[in-house]
Amino acid sequence: MRAIALCFLAATATTAVAEEKIQPPLSEEVIAHRLANPVQPTGAGGGPAATPGTVIVYDSGTFSAIAAGPGSNAFGNKFNTQSGVPLGATPILSSVAVWPALVDGLSGGSGNAFVSVFGPVAGTAASVVTSANITLAAQTWNTFAMGPFGFTGAPSFHVGLWQPGGTSACATDCIGVDTSTVNGQGNHGFNINDIVGTGYADQPWNALVRAVGSGLPAELTTFEVSED
Repeated sequence: MRAIALCFLAATATTAVAEEKIQPPLSEEVIAHRLANPVQPTGAGGGPAATPGTVIVYDSGTFSAIAAGPGSNAFGNKFNTQSGVPLGATPILSSVAVWPALVDGLSGGSGNAFVSVFGPVAGTAASVVTSANITLAAQTWNTFAMGPFGFTGAPSFHVGLWQPGGTSACATDCIGVDTSTVNGQGNHGFNINDIVGTGYADQPWNALVRAVGSGLPAELTTFEVSED
């Protein structure tokens, strides 16, 4: 009887440890979105290898909070003119760097999340250029190829992380945001419905999202993307 009890306790302890590693269940919306968008080939930094180019950095590199707002929205940065300097006649986005605070509801490890690119906003709507299912590591910089996408004659483009859950606090895939700015560039945060590209709204922060490309003004370059 004693041997049986010890075996039962050992099995119980093993089960408890295993349960701590189980990720939160994914919603039907997340599952459907992922099935419709296969995972991109994984390379260095959590996605396809990044390509060289000018780096646009609006954040100071500090994680201040998690973006909160409507569910099924992408939260990120609007990359546009700065101090009167336009992006150029034909800006080309080639790579992206993102710092997610949570991936699949976890602050450590890695999982799949959607990084989306939108064109310029007209009213409160923007065209959805792409929404790529990428393997990302939480609470670190992930750099990967995104494009190339050209925006001929466009005053801006937008890059963000899809946050499927809503309410006041994101609990699944969540981008980190910085309430500080760098080089007096102000805030460039935004959110928009990731599925149909509607409901655009500016936000009073800078997402931990950076863009790399060509045809971008040198005035927006501050330092190279780091994966540290």
